[in-house]
Amino acid sequence: MELNREHFRALIFHNFRRGLSRQECFDELNSLYSDKAPSYSTVKNWYNEFNRGRCSIQDESRAGRPKSVVVPEKINAVRELIKQDRHVTYREIEASLDICMTSINKILHEHLSVKKICSRWIPHNLTNAQKKARVDWCKEMLEKYIQGTSKAVYNIYTGDESWIYAYEPETIQQATVWVFQDEAKPTKVVRGRSTSKQMIACFFGINGHVATVALEQRRTVNSEWYMTICLPEVIGEIRKKQKNRRIILHHDNASSHTSTQTKAFLTERKIELMAVDTAASSAAEEVLGRKSRLFVRDKQTGYKFLVDSGANVSIITVSKGECQVSEYKLYAANCSEIPTYGIKMLTLDLGLRRLFQWPFVMANVSKDLTKPNLTNRVIKHDRENQIETTGQPVSSRARQLAPDKLQRAKQDV
Repeated sequence: MELNREHFRALIFHNFRRGLSRQECFDELNSLYSDKAPSYSTVKNWYNEFNRGRCSIQDESRAGRPKSVVVPEKINAVRELIKQDRHVTYREIEASLDICMTSINKILHEHLSVKKICSRWIPHNLTNAQKKARVDWCKEMLEKYIQGTSKAVYNIYTGDESWIYAYEPETIQQATVWVFQDEAKPTKVVRGRSTSKQMIACFFGINGHVATVALEQRRTVNSEWYMTICLPEVIGEIRKKQKNRRIILHHDNASSHTSTQTKAFLTERKIELMAVDTAASSAAEEVLGRKSRLFVRDKQTGYKFLVDSGANVSIITVSKGECQVSEYKLYAANCSEIPTYGIKMLTLDLGLRRLFQWPFVMANVSKDLTKPNLTNRVIKHDRENQIETTGQPVSSRARQLAPDKLQRAKQDV
């Protein structure tokens, strides 16, 4: 028989009533039960309790948390808190469920197997060909500029336009979220945006920031703004330090950067352009200009439309002078704003058995394009086909029609 705490307390009480001292009681229990016997401090404490008149050997009820709160009810409650708010903290769980930090840690890591990690920012999704093109171009630049040790790197300046949105940034601690064992790591692709925003162009060199140019309200990024406002300010900041400094400009292939006017401006100012990613550019041109791209042609007007699977609207090209700019907002994939001039309904003859009427947004773009679901809508035809049949007449069971249907049937007869 294995004795528990209450059994030893009963033996201590028996020795107390026998008149044994604390030491004598401890020695007797130790000689009988060796290492299973209670300690001398336990014997001493219970002698003191019995001297104060206590006769019960049961634990007295007391206020406070139970010894263990790691029970299924608490585990499920913690799981629900995490599902409701992935940013919930230890203190919030403690305040909600009245659980100590140690128990919370045990529930989270031993029973729920969750861990708190920070969301990771990722770039736009790239295909394997696009990734390879970028790697090849980077290797080419490293070789050209001798792994960055060439003095020419001090003449390279790069910049681009970007929207700056008004939003409340999160700290790293605030951005961390709880993730269960079978869930993927969280990522951030799009920021939390608001209606307040500002377009800026920011330029850097090897020594740090050079200039930031803000786009005025109600203006768009085009070659006129780029070569009359943006670039002169950037070049002026560079020339302040060294008047005759060689400038090698690196920017992307946006239309405002590659227009004829912009190239002429750079040539006039004797500004060199850094070799672009030729592999990526050729791949992009192949995608945009290859014959396997799907185009549809309107037989009535001769318009040629590119079927773009990524477009949310259908667009028709309109120059700036033809119409007045509308308030309709349209943005390209690089977040640059596209001027729009209203909506126009077109009836297209695509060589099929019917015409298609579709709304097009009039915008200043290089190609007319349409959404892929142009022909999805089913339009009721105005033609009826009657098929003459032969054979025995088919009789049907007589049935009573509703009064209105009966009246219409009599009129037809």
